[in-house]
Amino acid sequence: MTRNRPENDLLLYCATTYETSERMTKTKDLIRGNIDWQYLLRMASRHGVIPQIYWNLQKEEIPEDIMVNLRGQFRKISISNLLLTHQMLKLLDLFQSNRIAAIPYKGPILGLLAYGDVCLRQFSDLDFLIHKDNAIKAKELLQSEGFEPQYHLSAAEESIYLSNECEYNFYSFNKKVLVELHWDIVQKYFSCNLDTEEFWKHLKPVSLLGREIMTLLPEHLLLILCVHHGGKHHWEMLGWVSDVAHLINTRKDMNWEWVVEMASGSGISRILFLGLCLARDLLSADLPDLITKRIRNETIVKSLAECIRKKIFDEAENSAGEFERFSLYLKQRERLRDKTRYCFRRFLTSTEKDWSLMRLPPTLSSLYKLIRPIRLTGKYGLKLLKDS
Repeated sequence: MTRNRPENDLLLYCATTYETSERMTKTKDLIRGNIDWQYLLRMASRHGVIPQIYWNLQKEEIPEDIMVNLRGQFRKISISNLLLTHQMLKLLDLFQSNRIAAIPYKGPILGLLAYGDVCLRQFSDLDFLIHKDNAIKAKELLQSEGFEPQYHLSAAEESIYLSNECEYNFYSFNKKVLVELHWDIVQKYFSCNLDTEEFWKHLKPVSLLGREIMTLLPEHLLLILCVHHGGKHHWEMLGWVSDVAHLINTRKDMNWEWVVEMASGSGISRILFLGLCLARDLLSADLPDLITKRIRNETIVKSLAECIRKKIFDEAENSAGEFERFSLYLKQRERLRDKTRYCFRRFLTSTEKDWSLMRLPPTLSSLYKLIRPIRLTGKYGLKLLKDS
């Protein structure tokens, strides 16, 4: 059971860069108390909020060794972020010169749109949205530039991969840069029904390092964050909640009725409201009455938010197990048909893990569908028998 600790309260008050008199007062009161600073540093690092913590505490009287530690980490993150930003611009030029449409989002772009500064958000990869028709061409282009793909697939496996997966992952030759090329937001088995092609019709320009770059609308970005951070990763990091909270508080012109309409049409209303509930309750994000009223009527959302809050501050730092993640995701879906599709697709959709277990010739690639149920039954069936 997680204990209530003043360090956890301080972490919450300092995990954002927007100030209120109440948050400032409570931060000062907590600092005057008995704070386990090493614990705070560990939690801040674990949850990816070092820049925000440093931004808040640099103005306060805290132990000098802690400030030196924070300042050093912040500088390291800032340098990494700027290097990644320059790499992003180089990749955009590369894609453009090869006539591949690519839209950057998250990473430096989210730092700019939500935090107002690419150095105030902790990130380690670069995400681009591409058209699925360009996936193979983009993959071959990055490989020609020295980027190493996460998986080496046969032609048959590649066809299955493109149908079921959502991205290609690449590493630079020194493993310091991770590039993700997305044609969808999450894998097909999540059954989220977000139409990424619709995103391309509503792009907006942003200015970054003197360049105008086209990126996604804040409304689309908000849905993506809730689906990716919440639906896929179950809000395991406070930094992901901070992303949503900052985006909400920075983009005051958010078209909330449109956001709710898109979420409802895609069957991800509960995923959206859970993210918004966490941003409000943990980090004081300012939500409109339209959203507050909806959350008030979502009993399951409030229950899930409380479970996630406890998990965030679990000192054991245990990631959710497969069954727990499965259950959490089902609870985040409001429509029975989406729950059903998720269950069937999760059990039957083969992945690279299945292929690595037994590589089949192209003529037998259809048999991969049988390998996955066998592998999952062997992996989890025995566990169920032991636990029963």
